Amino acid sequence: MDESQIGGIAFIGVGGFLVLLALFIVWRTKRFLRDAVTVPGTVTGLAMGSGGEGGTVYHPIVSFTAMDGQEIQFQDKLGSNPPSHQPGEMVEVRYLPSNPQKARLAGRFRTWFVPGLLGLLGIVFVGVGIPWYLSAGGDPSETRADPTVPATIPTNLPGVVLPTDLPTEVPSGRSFLAIQVDGRVATTSATCEGVEERRNGRTVEVRLAFEGESLRFTVRRARGGDGSTAYPVGDDLRVRGSFFEGASGPLQGAVVLDASGRSGAVNLVRGDRSVSGTWTCEA
Repeated sequence: MDESQIGGIAFIGVGGFLVLLALFIVWRTKRFLRDAVTVPGTVTGLAMGSGGEGGTVYHPIVSFTAMDGQEIQFQDKLGSNPPSHQPGEMVEVRYLPSNPQKARLAGRFRTWFVPGLLGLLGIVFVGVGIPWYLSAGGDPSETRADPTVPATIPTNLPGVVLPTDLPTEVPSGRSFLAIQVDGRVATTSATCEGVEERRNGRTVEVRLAFEGESLRFTVRRARGGDGSTAYPVGDDLRVRGSFFEGASGPLQGAVVLDASGRSGAVNLVRGDRSVSGTWTCEA
C-alpha cells in the first residue's frame, strides 16, 4: 500500500467518523426533543467566547422559570458574531422537566446546525477519499500488470529515418539508443541516472544520459493491460533535456514504460533531432 492509498483511507476514515458523530448527535437531539417542554425565557446577557478562526463570538445567557418554580439560568452553546440575540430579548427555551439544567434555545437552525455541519463535512471527506484511494491503485478489482511483459514503441514516425534493425522491445539488462542529428544516425549506450516517482506515485520521471547529453521524460505509471503505458505521436509529451535544447519544431513521438517503471522504450523527434531506443534502469 503506497502513500496515496494511505491518504485516501485517512480521508475516508475521518469522513466516516464525522458522519457517525453527526448521527449520534441527531439521536441524542431527538431523545431530548421527545421529553423536553417549551417555556418562555429572557436573554439576560452575552458571554464572550473564541471562534473557530480565533475571532470572538457571543453566547446568549438565558434565564427562565421552570414548571416547578425554579429559576434557571444557562449559557447557550452556539455562539455567533454578531450576536444572535440581545439582552432583554424574549426567547423560547426547551428543557427537560426531570433536569431543568439541561436547557437550550428553541429553533430549528440552532437545533440541527452542528449535526448538519458535521454530516456535510463527513460526506465531503468520504467523497474526496474514495476517488483518491481508487486513483492510487486501491481498487481491489483492478488488474495488476505483469512487470515482465515487454513494452514496444512505434517505428513509423513522420519524417524520421531510423535504422531498420532498431529494437522495439525493452531489452533485458542493457540500454540502447539510436541518435539522429542532421540526417546522421549513430547508436550509443544510455545510462539511467534515476527513476523518480511523482504526484504520489501516479507518474514516473526517467533521466537518461548519453555521450554528454541528457534526456528526461515523465510518463504515467502503468496500470493494466499488458503492463505498458504509451504516449502516442502528438500527445502532450513532457520531455526535457540538453539533446533537444535549441531544436526547432514541435516535439513528437512516444514514450513507453513497462509495469515496473524501470524499463522502457522511447521514439522522439523535434526538428532535425530524434532519439529512439530502449533502456533498463537497474534496481
